[in-house]
Amino acid sequence: IEDEMDIDVPDRVSPGDSLTVTNRAENRGLDARTGVITVSSPDAQEIQIVTNTLPNDTVSVPQVDGMSICEQFGGGVCKAEDIQGNVAVIYPIAEGIGAWSAGAAQGFEAVVVPKPGASTVTIHIRVSLLSTDSAFWYIYPPSVMSTLGVQPAGLDEQQSFPVLKYTVEIAPPGS
Repeated sequence: IEDEMDIDVPDRVSPGDSLTVTNRAENRGLDARTGVITVSSPDAQEIQIVTNTLPNDTVSVPQVDGMSICEQFGGGVCKAEDIQGNVAVIYPIAEGIGAWSAGAAQGFEAVVVPKPGASTVTIHIRVSLLSTDSAFWYIYPPSVMSTLGVQPAGLDEQQSFPVLKYTVEIAPPGS
């Protein structure tokens, strides 16, 4: 995946403005039963999906204290073997989810609304692929194969996946 990712996150936005995050990735491995492109932010008030080329589910989850990600998604995308689905929603998250064929490119675009008064917004981005036999996840970043039930090292996000982090400054133009 890492050789074929195109991620666009702005460096700066003006106070009161939202920002658009895009990610396009190519599956350079085998067919995946489930592919997921995720955008989340501890500094967001809301994240809304604009476009998603993954064929199945598209979900945006606001922060709801005490609710799990599976509960927020209505349970439809969470399976018994989903090790990340039962964690509480700590901050807004948006995911494009669906089967992902080998060699296929998928894209995802989301609008992030910063919390009022924020001076920066940290954006988390991740792409993951579940093998067709459900034996392992391929997660970017970093290039990690994870047997289900075993957490990869370097966990850094509310679903316990490693993520790419981007910081967007909120400042008036010309400052």
